[in-house]
Amino acid sequence: MTNRIVDTQCTKKIERPALKSLKNSPLPNSILSPEDHIFYLDCLKSNQLSSTEMKRFHQLQTLVAKEKEVYRIYQQAITTMDKEKFERCSEPAERLFLEKIQERKSRVFFNYSSNIKHLKSLFFATEYNDNPALTFGQTIAKTGNLLKLNLLPIKTDLKLRSTTERKSIMPVISEDMKIPPMLKDKDIDVCISSSTLETLISSFGTNSDAYEIPVKIVVNGLGTTVLIDNSLPLPKLNNREKMTQYLKMATLNQLMDGVSQNNPTIWYNHWTFGNLKLLIRTNLLGIQKTNRVATVKCKLEYQIEKGYEVLDDSTRINWWASHYIRPNAELWVANLNPINESIIRFDKIPSIDIIPNREWPIPFINALYSILTEVKSLPVGQYYLSKDYGARSVDILKSVQTKTERPFPLCSLVNYPRHVYTWPMVEWKGPPSQIPFTFPPSSEGQRKSKLAIPLWFCKIFKLKNRCNRQLCPYSHLTKRELRILFDQDDSRFIPSSGMNERESNKCNMKRRKQPEDRSKRTKLESAGWKDADAASNSLNDVLQYD
Repeated sequence: MTNRIVDTQCTKKIERPALKSLKNSPLPNSILSPEDHIFYLDCLKSNQLSSTEMKRFHQLQTLVAKEKEVYRIYQQAITTMDKEKFERCSEPAERLFLEKIQERKSRVFFNYSSNIKHLKSLFFATEYNDNPALTFGQTIAKTGNLLKLNLLPIKTDLKLRSTTERKSIMPVISEDMKIPPMLKDKDIDVCISSSTLETLISSFGTNSDAYEIPVKIVVNGLGTTVLIDNSLPLPKLNNREKMTQYLKMATLNQLMDGVSQNNPTIWYNHWTFGNLKLLIRTNLLGIQKTNRVATVKCKLEYQIEKGYEVLDDSTRINWWASHYIRPNAELWVANLNPINESIIRFDKIPSIDIIPNREWPIPFINALYSILTEVKSLPVGQYYLSKDYGARSVDILKSVQTKTERPFPLCSLVNYPRHVYTWPMVEWKGPPSQIPFTFPPSSEGQRKSKLAIPLWFCKIFKLKNRCNRQLCPYSHLTKRELRILFDQDDSRFIPSSGMNERESNKCNMKRRKQPEDRSKRTKLESAGWKDADAASNSLNDVLQYD
């Protein structure tokens, strides 16, 4: 069944009663039978499988991977229909974003050259014969007094104060006057701040953020030292990213209420990383009523009525790195409700709960090592590390004095659709006999050939990868996501954690252009439309319900 709804006033808010019934409708049934679900879960627990069972298990693995991807996209599409909730951006968050844009312009104007050229693209190396170990050496210097946070109850409902005041801003690495004497004494290869290291080590993860990081390579004795500055504020953010940026700052200000921040605690620690010697500048906090050093992370919960959102790989490795590079520190996490801007929960997270096992961080550590070793091999000069959202490679750009065709902003971030975001899933609470993050099996007890997906989606977003309507109530899905939902037997299926939209499009076979619908164009022109193409786009702004 296909139901088409035409919307010719794209700038007005649209309301459709069918959307409420769709969000409350039951989930589609799984393509797997109940026996398949139970057999798959039993195989995961068993260490000994016969050849027949192993063959069946491998067949199910492919079907389960596809269904999990369809389930994720379907849940994302249904959940994000409520644009008033999920695309909310408060006035203080927007004001903070504009302040950071001014900070970006100031840093670029005074500190860096605005003329760049592309030097090379670096694809992350995740495997080495001898995996490099990141090992703590010693603390070279300490400055400041330990700022102690106010300890909140684990379950709380503390309303955050509206503020954009940033009380303590550290200079970037290349301008920190305490660093040059340390570089000569310890023969340092790379000097980096803890926040920048956390950003770089997250590059390999799912949903990894975009960044632009200035790098200066200077002469140090007989060799060179790499000075990696803090990441530049991005010129474009979606509303979720703006709210995350603002609520993190507001939370720290609230936790440090009444505590003087004029002299924050900074440690300069010496680390070895494979063949590299690192100097990591780390800021430290403390907890009231204890003498333990701590680091605080914030996590936004847009779906708290359903449960806490699952951590993606990038966030998980970021938390792990933040905890790891601060020896003997506690990790505290503030769960935030971005709708009413309050702290829901403030709790200490054990390190064992951050990562599944000890081997899990190795690919991320290797990817970080490949970036640092490549940068260390560059000659003296000014460079930038630039990565797009979700990309599995980083561009190395060189600063030049002559004018080029690629001035700031860097790379493709100006035109990159910042609203494209993979929303996290809510923690699984399904029955134990169902494979997590899949659809419930049919009561008929038979395996299906294809999932029947009931879904409304925005065709303007599908065609243009953007929608300018105010609070568009329909699901914004890319062509690739729609292809996964409705062409599930397509052999070009690529999991979202592997490639971003542009990379997957390159891997797919080029399709032939469909011939233009002349009859449709003739009807539009005869109906009095002056611009048949514009009319066609307007009339094509329809939502399908299959």
